[in-house]
Amino acid sequence: MKKTVALLCAALMMSAPLASFAQPGPERDYDQHGPDKRPHPDGQPQHDEHGQQGRDQARPPHADPHAYRNPGYRPQAGMPVPHREWRSGVVVEPRFRGDRYWVTDWHARHLYAPPRDHRWLYINGDYVLIAVATGVIVNILAGY
Repeated sequence: MKKTVALLCAALMMSAPLASFAQPGPERDYDQHGPDKRPHPDGQPQHDEHGQQGRDQARPPHADPHAYRNPGYRPQAGMPVPHREWRSGVVVEPRFRGDRYWVTDWHARHLYAPPRDHRWLYINGDYVLIAVATGVIVNILAGY
């Protein structure tokens, strides 16, 4: 009798997790730039006043995506404009190749190891991988 009760208890303990089922969570639109695929409660897709379908119309007026940008910001004089002036194959000016711009802790900044005779530079918000001997840009991580 004891074996039967012990076997029954063990079977119940083993089958208890099977009784719980995962419930689906709320739908999420991970692509913040694409249209919201969920229909409106009346079955029609949502559109804003310009006929655009998406999730931006549900945002309050103070949630402007440009609201937190500093309108008075200007890049420092003589500095390259981030995200625009970097092109692969272009030579970086010698003044930006100094050790002031070198990235020595590339691993801590989640960058891959530079190949031999290459170096990461951090210039005005962008990571630029250059060949040390020539200064030619090999890779660009803009705004990384």
